[in-house]
Amino acid sequence: MPIAPMTQLQRWKAFSDVLATWVGIIAAISGGIFATYEYLENKEASRIRESLVFVERFSKSPIYEIRRKLDEIWYANLAKLERALQTRTNDEQYTQFILDFIEQKRLDADVREMIEFFRSLAICTQNKICDERTAKAFFGDHATSFYHLHYRYITYLRNKTGDLSYGWEIQEFTKKKN
Repeated sequence: MPIAPMTQLQRWKAFSDVLATWVGIIAAISGGIFATYEYLENKEASRIRESLVFVERFSKSPIYEIRRKLDEIWYANLAKLERALQTRTNDEQYTQFILDFIEQKRLDADVREMIEFFRSLAICTQNKICDERTAKAFFGDHATSFYHLHYRYITYLRNKTGDLSYGWEIQEFTKKKN
């Protein structure tokens, strides 16, 4: 049985079926690309929001009072700190000065609270829950100066507790540059 030639209407229908299929494919791909873009935008905005939660915590009680207290005590004793740095004959002597100072001024709980704050922030950025660039902009200098001033105490706590990774997150956070 011979095949009948296609009529103009049949050709038009076949063409429109192919065209509709391709339009559907292009629409699906475009929709997927747009959805991916929106997802990534929302993910970035979510990370920034999480970082701003830390900014809020840093500016409110108890963290604000603790860091203000630590800043005031260290600043009031800046001359002692500088003298200890200048007159030390070895690093152990300076370490002992820091440990004694924290004990005498009863700063242990406050320093530990700040360690935990900066550890939480560092873990948040390391796990990509917080935006690292935003966190560094707000906390980079604070975390670095805190870590350098209290490094010897953090090392003391590592040895005392046997947790040699204690405070490691802060150390890594202060090393990375954005």
